[in-house]
Amino acid sequence: MLHEKPVQHCPLRDDGDGTGTAWTGEKRRRKHPPTSSSSDAPAATAQDHQGPISPTTDMEGVIQDQGQDHELRLARSDSEQHQQEEIWGPEVEISQEDAANYTKCLSPDAPPIYTRSSMTDEEEEDLNLRLARYRIAYYKNVAEPELARELKDPKDYSVEELQDNRYFLHLGSHRSFEGCFHPIDTWVAELNDYQRLLVFNGSRDSSDSLYIYWEDYHAYYRTYEVDDAYVKFYEELSSKVKWIKAHLDLDKNSEKWIEMCTRAARQALRIASRFTNLSAILVGMAFYEYIAELREDKVLEDWSLFYFEIWKLNDLKKGSLRDAVQEAYEMEKFGLEFEGMGAESKARSISFFEQKFRFLTREVGITENTEQGEAWDLLRKIVFKFKPKNMAKYAQKKLEIAALMNMAPR
Repeated sequence: MLHEKPVQHCPLRDDGDGTGTAWTGEKRRRKHPPTSSSSDAPAATAQDHQGPISPTTDMEGVIQDQGQDHELRLARSDSEQHQQEEIWGPEVEISQEDAANYTKCLSPDAPPIYTRSSMTDEEEEDLNLRLARYRIAYYKNVAEPELARELKDPKDYSVEELQDNRYFLHLGSHRSFEGCFHPIDTWVAELNDYQRLLVFNGSRDSSDSLYIYWEDYHAYYRTYEVDDAYVKFYEELSSKVKWIKAHLDLDKNSEKWIEMCTRAARQALRIASRFTNLSAILVGMAFYEYIAELREDKVLEDWSLFYFEIWKLNDLKKGSLRDAVQEAYEMEKFGLEFEGMGAESKARSISFFEQKFRFLTREVGITENTEQGEAWDLLRKIVFKFKPKNMAKYAQKKLEIAALMNMAPR
């Protein structure tokens, strides 16, 4: 049902042995459709949101017993290890002992940056020169070719030229820039250049957010190497543990859900053990956000079906759009009509969905002449377009920007 989608997360939990038992706490319920990032989209009613993930506290529930020997690797023959690593799915069980050993392969989490020292004048000048060259490289990679050709290669600029052009700060206002150097964190001596980089939380033309916990994602101050490992791990996790999607409808307190989630969590540990820059906290965070993403996808599929039902009813009956919206709204399978809902409240809801349907179909060009299969595909794409992005997407975008700035290690 659309009115109540329980989000049953199960990131790794510490049971004292580092084995990654599933955690089943319920985080939020989806009650309303996703909002659009366009300024002319009808505003959604209030939604329940997950609380922010704190970089130092909220993930303390993941595996913390990492052991002292972070170089430990499991003692198996190459053939045995290869065979086990290639087997994934709900039937694959990993013992507590093996899960604990996988945990010992992980790196310690980087300590929070509490000290924020100032730079010397010389250090500030050196940083200004580096940032200027990053901006030039970024601009030459994303701006229109005729504009990009007006600038030399970043390394061909002399110190005097960079200074005379005020370190090319004006380039940062180009509409193609998707990130910048944080105006405050830039001058913290304890950070490196990659950690100073901030990904924008949306387009310059919209106040809507792209990322679920944008401020937290930046505040983690992950290094390039850690972000690179996180993105690659999340991609592999999404491929090898996708079988958990078939179990998302299980009751979060049921033994079956706890069993399946624990198996998935331990398989995630096996995957993570091959990434030298991942900590247990990051593994838990990735697993948590992966389950959350699967649940969000399920909700968005339901909303896609709801709007597609409106389109079919409107196309079939050739009546008023308001009638089609009301009929879909009252369908039991969508669960939008609440017992005891007043007539005025119901009318407001139907009016909202009518406006939202008009916006979505206008955005993708759906008309009465659109074929049914094409209409479904277009509606699904536009609904998923506004899906909020998680840490993996933030890190991926930051890595892409760093590469365009010629900041990435070669």
